[in-house]
Amino acid sequence: MALLNNTIQDYAWGSRVYLAGLRGEEASSKPEAELWMGAHPKAPSRIGDIPLDQVIRQDPEGVLGPKIVARFGAQLPFLFKLLAAAQPLSIQAHPNLEQAREGFARENEAGIPIDAPHRNYRDPNHKPEIICALTEFWGLNGFRAPGEIIQLFAGVEHEQAALLRDDLRRRGDEALRDVMKRLWELPLDEKKQLVQTVLAAAAAGRVPEPERSWLEKVNTFYPGDVGVLGVLLLNLVHLQPGQAMFCEAGILHAYLEGLGVELMANSDNVLRGGLTSKHVDIPELMRVLHFQSRQVAVLTPDENGYYPSSVEEFRLRKLNIEGAAVYTPDRAASILVCTEGRFELVTEAPFVSLQLGPSASVFCCASSPPVRIEGTGVLYAAEVNLP
Repeated sequence: MALLNNTIQDYAWGSRVYLAGLRGEEASSKPEAELWMGAHPKAPSRIGDIPLDQVIRQDPEGVLGPKIVARFGAQLPFLFKLLAAAQPLSIQAHPNLEQAREGFARENEAGIPIDAPHRNYRDPNHKPEIICALTEFWGLNGFRAPGEIIQLFAGVEHEQAALLRDDLRRRGDEALRDVMKRLWELPLDEKKQLVQTVLAAAAAGRVPEPERSWLEKVNTFYPGDVGVLGVLLLNLVHLQPGQAMFCEAGILHAYLEGLGVELMANSDNVLRGGLTSKHVDIPELMRVLHFQSRQVAVLTPDENGYYPSSVEEFRLRKLNIEGAAVYTPDRAASILVCTEGRFELVTEAPFVSLQLGPSASVFCCASSPPVRIEGTGVLYAAEVNLP
């Protein structure tokens, strides 16, 4: 068991107050978007001065555990984050494993540098993910039912809105690909005109709350971007602290605002469709998207603190601790992060005693003995989801 030194990514959408507040500090001087905990080569955590991926390479089975190495090789299969959004993230989706491997090889073959701004695939891995709210958290997740989209656009008097309603009324989910392709391929001035018409309809009360407020808020950050319409096209999800939602490969989504714990497969592959100044590749995004409506399940932990997970790479666990508890790594690597309260974590043979406050994290290797936890508050654990 060892303390982790973690990198904070200062993406423009990051909050200056969420992570600072978690640490008990004044607002930061620059955005703090994501605190990364893991061994991704872009920003590996460190144990002392040694990057975690290097620690793993020195003794894969001792650090990760035999069952992780047998299934995933000498790499930590998940990436753990604290995500702090002060403004909307891009409308985006992630590839499945086959698509990621093919895209990564294709861009390597084309000679595109790994750190090139226009590169889509920065690693050969998929990126399913779960986000668990620490504050109230808003996000967009997957296409709404066609009837719901039609209703939300009912008061919008614009040719494109009429086409959208007619397509969805006649063909349902089968029309979603054509609807999105048409919107994404509109000339820039027509995109802006459509967004302004939708905003005018919202201001006139022809779009309900909370969609009306979110249209206005998202447009404030990305004026005229057709991604603003994602508020009406995608499921608008409002999570309370402790609630979570899952996002599989191929699902169009965007996180809008809030602080959360995010756990995903160990990847940084993002295909963007709007609400960003970064690289947008609509043809590649459409290639990986699932054009199907979905209902979003709001997830809560079971009696042992586990949130549902449909992938092998990770499972998220919430530990509500009052006084004392024992955490057992179960012969597989895991990461614990504190989000509330203060704790002393102790192991015997070898004896290790660590103090942990909000936003601090520890790595438990496979050979770690049970961890005695003393204190009151909340920890989240990132674990692999293997039997």
